[in-house]
Amino acid sequence: MEHYLNIPLRMSEVMASKKLQRCSLVDSIKHYIRLIIITRYNEYRADPCFGSSIWQDEYQVLPDQSEWQTAFKESVFQSIRKDEIRLSDIEVRLQLQETTLLRKKAIIEVTGVISSTGEPFVHQEIIYMCPAATEKSR
Repeated sequence: MEHYLNIPLRMSEVMASKKLQRCSLVDSIKHYIRLIIITRYNEYRADPCFGSSIWQDEYQVLPDQSEWQTAFKESVFQSIRKDEIRLSDIEVRLQLQETTLLRKKAIIEVTGVISSTGEPFVHQEIIYMCPAATEKSR
């Protein structure tokens, strides 16, 4: 059953008092996790801690990629644990793949259990990034 509002909301439909698009519980959780991952800390005024650190070092040359990976993975895990209360037993995996010299692909997999149903949950986000994941020349 589709009880949850689909995001992004179409404000024209809200203003016109039209029936808003709905989605399933699983899709709602997936949308919310994506929102957490792509939102920069301090971007959402009502909760400055909402989001993740993925864009924090976007234009920095990082001397230690594994340190960045660990910090980002922990950031995503803590944010999902805090803000997506419909999941339990959450795990986050992060894999970086080089696509070009200055561009990387971050594959973020989130697994857990949907608390209300006991169903296993799996979601994968792919984010393309540039300089944030490059290593300093040695």
